[in-house]
Amino acid sequence: MNEKGGILVWGDSHAAALANGILQLRTDLVQFTANSCPPVAELDVAWRAGCREIGEHVLGEIRRLQPRDVVLHAYWTLYEDPALLDKLKRTVEHIRSAVPASRITIVGSVPRWKPSLPEYLVRERIRLDAELYIRNSASDELLGLDDSLKTLSEQSLVRFFSPFAALCVGRSCRAGVEHHGVIMPTAWDYGHLTEGGAWLVAKALSE
Repeated sequence: MNEKGGILVWGDSHAAALANGILQLRTDLVQFTANSCPPVAELDVAWRAGCREIGEHVLGEIRRLQPRDVVLHAYWTLYEDPALLDKLKRTVEHIRSAVPASRITIVGSVPRWKPSLPEYLVRERIRLDAELYIRNSASDELLGLDDSLKTLSEQSLVRFFSPFAALCVGRSCRAGVEHHGVIMPTAWDYGHLTEGGAWLVAKALSE
């Protein structure tokens, strides 16, 4: 995206996985993602140097590019800073100040699989199917976090979108998808979306 407008995705490696799905639906995408760096300004991550500087850079790029849509996504439970939500709220304020007309979306949790979805399928001898749903043992924790992110979004007057809600029915979550004629898991590890899983989530996000 060299000209102003389009959609900007900011976040960690989970945001990078989601961006792959969005790119299958639209081409006006620019991606600012870095492993273990959530889309939160003024945040230092103990085990990952440079996140604060990356955040400052992305805010500058948002001001320069003037995207129509800004999507913020991360594996939120990874970051234990007690001020994470407050800093995320301030980040939204910075974005709104830089791009007043932009639609901002906070994307919540993806289903988490233990130890990983492929390993679970093999261990339990479950045959992969395009419409396979499996009970997700981490659902309560993830839904609690989603509630907090939804509340923050409502207070900040931005959109909230839950991949968990898009992929799950009750406590059972989509584990298989057919994409381009290939049946694959929706995640290739504990939570990073596969190409097919990202496509499913991106379709729901675009609706």
